[in-house]
Amino acid sequence: MRNWRTDIEESLRDFLAHEFRAGIDVEVEFLSAPHEPPQLPEGKMAVLGFWQDGEWLLIGTAGPNSGPRYSYQHYNLWSAKSTLAKHLTQDPEMHSLVGSDCETIRDWIKASTNRVNILLPATADPALPRRLKVFLLARLHPRLGR
Repeated sequence: MRNWRTDIEESLRDFLAHEFRAGIDVEVEFLSAPHEPPQLPEGKMAVLGFWQDGEWLLIGTAGPNSGPRYSYQHYNLWSAKSTLAKHLTQDPEMHSLVGSDCETIRDWIKASTNRVNILLPATADPALPRRLKVFLLARLHPRLGR
């Protein structure tokens, strides 16, 4: 069975071996379920992922000025076009687990998913989170939002 921490550690190691020169500071936060949505640290941009029951659900990005995207939009049906909450309701199997009620979905995400945050300095190349996301999509094959 896959392990979400190992998936990220190995993927990040391989990505960094090809992408970076020395000096880029990358921080990884693993938030096991249940978790609370974190705040985007000042001076950071991020790639984030949600894992549940042996599979990646979604990989996303948040720029340095995207605090709401990072902190709460993925937990809410009505806050943005592409969120974990919306994708869950569009997948028939996942919809049967989470239902359609905004509060129930938000509570389910916090209680049932593990979350990883890969934090990058905002001073790095602004295209870096997108490149890392594309790499992780190809490597991890998330169920939703490809």
